[in-house]
Amino acid sequence: MHILSFIKIFAIPELKSILKRIWLLLFLLIVVVAALWSIGFSSGTLRYLKTKMDNPFIKFVSVVLPNNYDDKNDFKSDLNSSINKQQFGYNNFSLIPTRYVNFLGINKKEPSGYMRMINTDDEIYKFIMSDSNMLITPSAVSLKDATWSCIVTESYLKKLGYEDFTYLTFINYILPGNNDTTDIYVPIAIAAIVKQLPDNHDLFVGEDLFFSIRGDFGGNNPLEITKEEHKSYVSAFIQTDEDEETIKEVLKKLSLDYFPTQDKPSYLNGIVIKSTIINKNAEDDFNLLKSKLSKYSVVRYYDYSAAIGRSSSPPDIDPDKLIINFSSLDSVRSFQAYLLEKHKLKIDLNTVEAKENFNFFDKISSILSLILSSFSILLIIYVITSMMFEHIEKNKKNLGTLKAFGLSNSSITILYSMIALVVIFIIFIIGYLIAQLFGNVISNYVLLLYQLNIAKDSSIFILNFDIKLVSWFIVFPLVSTAIFLTLKLRNKTPGDLIYERE
Repeated sequence: MHILSFIKIFAIPELKSILKRIWLLLFLLIVVVAALWSIGFSSGTLRYLKTKMDNPFIKFVSVVLPNNYDDKNDFKSDLNSSINKQQFGYNNFSLIPTRYVNFLGINKKEPSGYMRMINTDDEIYKFIMSDSNMLITPSAVSLKDATWSCIVTESYLKKLGYEDFTYLTFINYILPGNNDTTDIYVPIAIAAIVKQLPDNHDLFVGEDLFFSIRGDFGGNNPLEITKEEHKSYVSAFIQTDEDEETIKEVLKKLSLDYFPTQDKPSYLNGIVIKSTIINKNAEDDFNLLKSKLSKYSVVRYYDYSAAIGRSSSPPDIDPDKLIINFSSLDSVRSFQAYLLEKHKLKIDLNTVEAKENFNFFDKISSILSLILSSFSILLIIYVITSMMFEHIEKNKKNLGTLKAFGLSNSSITILYSMIALVVIFIIFIIGYLIAQLFGNVISNYVLLLYQLNIAKDSSIFILNFDIKLVSWFIVFPLVSTAIFLTLKLRNKTPGDLIYERE
């Protein structure tokens, strides 16, 4: 039998005959669209919740230390025990002080920010600086090198009125005035901008800056920029992507080569220059420098280290929180009970519980999606095989005649399997396109129906065209149909088909 003639004379008319079952195919299309939408809605919902609830700092568990806390059992020695570390699965701990501060925004508002002291050896600090997903800035400056800089969250910068962080070098800390003294605005360089910080903190700062803000240096507070230490020099930050040598040449041409470059306190491209004053006062020198470098963005920067009494001992930390870095959360609940019983300290497990609840919801949602998808696939297989069987029943005599002329059962099975493949493929592609076009619209309508709100830039529907989807909606129904056809036609003789014998 000539294969092309067979396809033209018999296979194509059979396909056309099956495609005329419009209502049955429409029902099949509705089932596929509903199944694909449910998969996309489930995937989108899980991604949205994961974004909201998945906390990268979840293994850094915090414990609030009560005021005037007196621990007779010495929790620090206890936590340093290698036995406890191994038993409860944590690596180390740190004691940190916190403070609320105010910065001046470009919107003239002065939102309060939650600040904590950070050490560059701290595991949280290492985690932030090593994880590119945490950093908003293209680069970052180590607080070890820029001790008077800060790490700040994008959410706090937005509270200050900033939307574009491209050329944001400093934020102005408000140093409260005493009695009738006007508040002083102190520029604090930004070492890095991050997506978030643990425990709802807005800023991380180094030891010197933290204690200066807290006022531990007394009358020798380096942040009081009106002091004599800040009147004897001019220091400025020049924002530019030009290299240091180019800037030096520019300064030389402008007869400003007496400004040597300094360490950069900000993550941005640019350099810091510093000089002793040559005019009557530092402000005049800075204005001259700014006018000479008018094509650049020039910001007055203060060398706070010059004003601090470096011989003085570091102030008492006076911690507010205990931060414990867990390698695994498996034993965190038993550790919570241990810490409460022995040291009367309570771990805040809200974040851990949220993560556990999300994992539970993730599993339940995946199971429900699997059940719905499985039901849809079974319905697709049932409709396709029923359609094929019904068509074969109507054409038994013709098929029997073809078998009498040499057409084998396997050839019939392959023929109708290919017809089923064409039908399944067409239905799947049309269903996928419809789901992609209207998936978001339907999902948003469902959310509106149940009065649920999400962020405007968030999508609650995700349907990726991948091997898993093709396997579920094309390969599995095709293989199942082929198996059922094989069983249906097995051992059938031409006479059985022509005389419709069972």
